Amino acid sequence: MGAANGFFVELCTKRGIDAIGIEISQDAVEWAARLGRKVTNSTLEKFSSAEKFTAITFLDVLEHIHNPIEFLAAASMNLEDNGFLLINVPNEGSLSAKLAGKNWHALLPPEHWFYFNKNSLKLLLENSGFEVIKMKSISKSFTLNYVYLTVLNSPQVPSLIRLILKYMKPIFSGVFGKAKIFLPLYDNLSVVAKKSNSLFI
Repeated sequence: MGAANGFFVELCTKRGIDAIGIEISQDAVEWAARLGRKVTNSTLEKFSSAEKFTAITFLDVLEHIHNPIEFLAAASMNLEDNGFLLINVPNEGSLSAKLAGKNWHALLPPEHWFYFNKNSLKLLLENSGFEVIKMKSISKSFTLNYVYLTVLNSPQVPSLIRLILKYMKPIFSGVFGKAKIFLPLYDNLSVVAKKSNSLFI
């Protein structure tokens, strides 16, 4: 879910997994089609399939959802018994998020509607009929161009700095921008959950 142009769908397909993507952006779906990736234009709540899925992924998606309870109910309906969810969300309970405070890079209303920590996400999943199997704080590697664009478009960064950064676009758009760096923020929460037989709400 939230497949964008289907890059993760392609990775799964290359590993022998029968994968499809669901994406609300028609532009992204058309982009995926041009790349030969199987992505359909829909929301999870409106999506219908003759077969249920073994696993559903929400990678940087759940924080964007207006009603997470309805969203997880739709996920449950589309999962086979004992099917799995793989979720990644920004972790507002992380040390880096607490240290950054109101300047935390993932604090992006109204783009992000909800913020989760280990306790709140576990409670949400359990009340939605899922059993948390594994929960881990992770960090990521980013291209310099991605970091540049994130800072450039971040409302937490002063306007003067963003104005200066605009003139540096040619530097980060070329080969230099493709270089990757690891940012040890550990402010992402990765969760594996299994559909259980009981629903509490």
